[in-house]
Amino acid sequence: MKNRLKNALSLIDCPTTESLITQFLPHCFFRSSLSALAVVVLSPRDNRLLSYSVDYSQPQVTAGLLDTDASDISQPLVQVTFNRTPLCWTNLSQGSHLEESSLKTFIRGLPANSGIHGFPFCDHEGKPAGAICRLGTGLTRKEHERGMTAIYYRIFCHHFSSLTRRMQIRTQNQQLRGLLQLAQEKERRLEAMMTQTMVTPALPPSSDPDMSGIRDLTSALDRYESDILNYRMQADNHDLNKTAVNLNISKRALVYKLKKYGYMS
Repeated sequence: MKNRLKNALSLIDCPTTESLITQFLPHCFFRSSLSALAVVVLSPRDNRLLSYSVDYSQPQVTAGLLDTDASDISQPLVQVTFNRTPLCWTNLSQGSHLEESSLKTFIRGLPANSGIHGFPFCDHEGKPAGAICRLGTGLTRKEHERGMTAIYYRIFCHHFSSLTRRMQIRTQNQQLRGLLQLAQEKERRLEAMMTQTMVTPALPPSSDPDMSGIRDLTSALDRYESDILNYRMQADNHDLNKTAVNLNISKRALVYKLKKYGYMS
């Protein structure tokens, strides 16, 4: 019990969501009566659930084995991720009700009468982020409230939320640095142009742009992203495929952003 508690607390030191998951799975699975344990994480960009799993025949963490289309609501992994509350199927009937998929194949390899208990978790904004799935026999709807399981789940969910917040801040900082670099480059080009045309004396050495008016980083980044989309769409003659390639994003993501900023209805 002491070692398991120590292992649970060690999850707090994980620096990334992937390291958190790959450390959580073997610790939580060790000495349990489960046939398998999996964590699925929602990837909105790909519209997929990305999976990490361990089972009685493969105690090492396997990534990608149970990856699932996030729009396939017939899949138990998708249902539990978006349900907001824990779900439990006491008997999956060896996956007989599922269409052919990696999950169905996986369930077929489990002991007869195996069920699944799914516990959804969220990111720092309270949006669905994934689910912890316990597979085995004799599962109950209160699996997430029992003993060490409750401790593991609570620590995992709290730290996962903290890590997603850190990643968002890191991304925003990178975007802000990109904005500053673009502004500085623009100023250098203007200085060179003015020097060449001899219209006015050379501009003073470039300095950091005045960012004192920014009070909402998210809004500032949205305005910048909107301007880029507007310029790129005009430059590409509103060719969605060409714009998506030039911006290095999927067409689905481009359409979503264009609708977000009112360029498409």
